[in-house]
Amino acid sequence: MSLAGIDYLETIEGIKGDVKFNESGLSSDNISAKIFGIPVKADVYLPDFSSPLLTIDITSRVDLETVQDILKEKFEIILPADVQVRGIYILRQNMRCRKSVPLK
Repeated sequence: MSLAGIDYLETIEGIKGDVKFNESGLSSDNISAKIFGIPVKADVYLPDFSSPLLTIDITSRVDLETVQDILKEKFEIILPADVQVRGIYILRQNMRCRKSVPLK
């Protein structure tokens, strides 16, 4: 599955994982996907459909040079560093759900 039309990310590809639903919300601690061609793992929580606040925790192993290239190309942000480092990057995003996103 892929998601398209997401501001800044364009498309999230190869989404796979198990999602647990109950009467009030959903969660998953086992989502894999590719963002900008980089493999990522994600935990997703939307505990209350009536007040939809979606929390996504994304982790990935990626080198700093790749992060710099993405920031420069996609966001016009230049990180002034010349380091060859490989590490784990973590992003936490909380979003209020306001519109639907097309699934492919």
